[in-house]
Amino acid sequence: MKRTIPLPALFLSFTTLIVATSAETITVCPRGCDHDSIQAAIEAAAEEGDVIQIGPGVWRENLTSNKQLVLRGAGPDLTIIDGSDGPVGWSPCLMVSEDFDGWRTRERFRVESLTLRGGSGAEIFGLVRGGGVYIEFVPVTFSNVVIEDCEVRSLGEFTVEGIGGAICNYFGDVIVESSVLRDNSAFTMGGAIFSTHGPLRIVDTVIEGNTGEVDGGAISADESPLSIERSTICGNSSDQIVGKYVDLGGNIISSECGAPACPTDLDRSGTTDGADLGDVFTAWGDCDGCPADFNGDDRVDAGDLGLLIAAWGSCS
Repeated sequence: MKRTIPLPALFLSFTTLIVATSAETITVCPRGCDHDSIQAAIEAAAEEGDVIQIGPGVWRENLTSNKQLVLRGAGPDLTIIDGSDGPVGWSPCLMVSEDFDGWRTRERFRVESLTLRGGSGAEIFGLVRGGGVYIEFVPVTFSNVVIEDCEVRSLGEFTVEGIGGAICNYFGDVIVESSVLRDNSAFTMGGAIFSTHGPLRIVDTVIEGNTGEVDGGAISADESPLSIERSTICGNSSDQIVGKYVDLGGNIISSECGAPACPTDLDRSGTTDGADLGDVFTAWGDCDGCPADFNGDDRVDAGDLGLLIAAWGSCS
């Protein structure tokens, strides 16, 4: 029997094919790439699907996007987005939200293989939100990402709360996988993550050393479906997790972080590798009691580098 495809279905299939094949990769590096800043690449990208390939380096930017993109670095130890130079009250490392027409795709915004550090959040109606990342109404996935040393702090008498030292999810849909969130803080709730009215999933992730000064040192979930799987959550204060969550197994949740299997495994990934090497170079120099001072001489230098190289590989 001969079959015909109705014109609307044929048109939709053709349109879907065009959208699926039109994504481009836009490169960012100091010289010889499409752009020399990440924000310029975001502004040049299409509304959906483009990949922003970010080269090694420390990028001192405060990024915003209402497009469905992929931000992909060269690795957490190589590509670092530092939000510490932004204006007071408007300085997350990254803000992702829908535009006025809404999010027109089912695909997720993705952040991959980079570090976000030094952000201090966006003040909106008296709430300082998302030191590292502020997400509003959209789906976002973090994969192989480090978010560290971000701080949501009070900006004065008219600041009501500070929420989500690393990530603030406001009516979005967030997945954090194979990542590390450490040493972030919020002056009220959610030292690492604050999530409200949207799902949050944590998988194969380490959340350690974060501070929520009121509660939820690691996570504060407010009417936000939360699941945790194969993750380590330790050494966060006060209270590790505030809100109901589903434990999908394989988790270590403890008020204190035990010593890693090998001291050189700074990101607790189970392997001494390039990410740990990056941490050593970040801490290079005088360093009283820091984890990268493997030989205990109050300095991170060639001696510690040698110990790390000697321990290279799996800690098991």
